[in-house]
Amino acid sequence: MRLGKIYRYPIKGFTPQQIDGGRLSVGAGLPFDRYCGFTCGNLPDQPAPGVWVPARTFLQLTFFPEVAKLTASFDDADRSIVITAPDGQSATAALDEPDGFAGVNDLIRSRFEPGPHAIPELHVQAPGHGNWDFTDTAVSIINLASVRELSRAAGMEVDPLRFRGNLLLEDLPAWAEFAMIGRRYRIGDAEIEVMRPARRCAATTVDPATADTAVNVPAILRKLTGHIYCGVYARVVRTGDIGENDALEDLGPWDGDPHDNLPGNVPDAQEWPRFVRLAEPGTGTLTFQNLSENWPLKPGSTGNEIRIHPVAGDPATMIRLKLVADADAETFTCQTHEAASKLSDGAWVLASGPYSV
Repeated sequence: MRLGKIYRYPIKGFTPQQIDGGRLSVGAGLPFDRYCGFTCGNLPDQPAPGVWVPARTFLQLTFFPEVAKLTASFDDADRSIVITAPDGQSATAALDEPDGFAGVNDLIRSRFEPGPHAIPELHVQAPGHGNWDFTDTAVSIINLASVRELSRAAGMEVDPLRFRGNLLLEDLPAWAEFAMIGRRYRIGDAEIEVMRPARRCAATTVDPATADTAVNVPAILRKLTGHIYCGVYARVVRTGDIGENDALEDLGPWDGDPHDNLPGNVPDAQEWPRFVRLAEPGTGTLTFQNLSENWPLKPGSTGNEIRIHPVAGDPATMIRLKLVADADAETFTCQTHEAASKLSDGAWVLASGPYSV
């Protein structure tokens, strides 16, 4: 497993910037990632410097797909941005000089209407901390093999940039990023802990090059896997430099349960996909066991549904199974059927649930 490409997003919701390497810092992630953004006025509380606010505070692709038609560049040396509209109009702002924001604000306001609470306005986050989608997710990771499987299911190439990840990984199987959760990795001189999967929203339906919204990525994910997760979030636990093609070294599980101490608005853990190992799939019932000792399955009740997706073979296969008994967080016994009975004893599958039905 190696680091293929590295991206950061200096302006939240706008053009990514590919970099050859950078310093991952504890509590900060990549330098200048999600460093600034344009508020949209849809929420009553306007941000203060250094204070985390929800993503809906900003112009973002979920609700403003036309953002993709604008291009943005960022200069590290003078901390300046340049915004360019499709008609060629552009404006520049030095982020350390708030009195000079008028040009970029006027450009954005000429293309986006005021929200119910305020007009769009450039906001700069405090140095060293980006305005990520969650307060604790400094780094987002995308497995390029998973995106290729998604492209195969969609019948067209899906651009990995739809997922707005920082670290794009090569040389691991599709969906294997979910097996990374609860584990610690060394990349270059830095170390990260993988915390939970990334749930995908309507922002991924927006083509980052054209702003077209014809491909419903969450719907394709759900049909393919039974859930809408792709990629994982991580935190930096040791500051260090990373670069393209750096190997990821597995340092083992980190101390704790990824279900604990979650920030607000994190999706229910029962939805989170994780790898399990099947046992005796051809006996009328199917038993599987969790593989991550510090990332347990959620307990389930008789009649709950488990969704499994084989990680080899037909990528469109998703199997729904009913629990035949109450289950703890380690072993689940389900009613099997023809599709499940064809799976081999000891096979790894991706599972989510249990769901109430």
